[in-house]
Amino acid sequence: MSKETPKNLFIGLKSVACICFVSLFVFSACSNKENSAATSESSLPPAEDKTLIVTAAKDDTVFTVCEVMPQFPGGDQELLKFISRNIKYPKSAQENGIQGRVVASMIIEKDGTVSNIEIVRGVEASLDQEAKRVIEIMPKWTPGTQRGNIVRVKYTVPIMFRLQ
Repeated sequence: MSKETPKNLFIGLKSVACICFVSLFVFSACSNKENSAATSESSLPPAEDKTLIVTAAKDDTVFTVCEVMPQFPGGDQELLKFISRNIKYPKSAQENGIQGRVVASMIIEKDGTVSNIEIVRGVEASLDQEAKRVIEIMPKWTPGTQRGNIVRVKYTVPIMFRLQ
């Protein structure tokens, strides 16, 4: 029994260290050191006031995670409908039996527009270009917010190309 106790203690400490690391990662992803001065200058409304004051952040920091993530008009279901209505399977890819998932990233700007579209994981040039084209024609999103400030947020969208 004494041989197992140090092993169990080591496993327990390893688990605690892992949880601390994950907590630190999540906390650091949601916080913005440069933005803390801007949020301390603005005051939040009193607790009894139900009005939420949202202002634009003063810097151009791009968040990957924020308190309120950007949202496509109508939500995720409408995003899927928009993509399926507007995507056109390239004929060359159809003829060659090419299919797969294109992963694209973009930045949702403070005004809700989509910018900086990049193909993170492509399949084939024609499929990659079609995914990028559909993202370029997206309407304005509801921008993300962090600590009451409107912020730029990097957003990733997978687009599946599948032959029937």
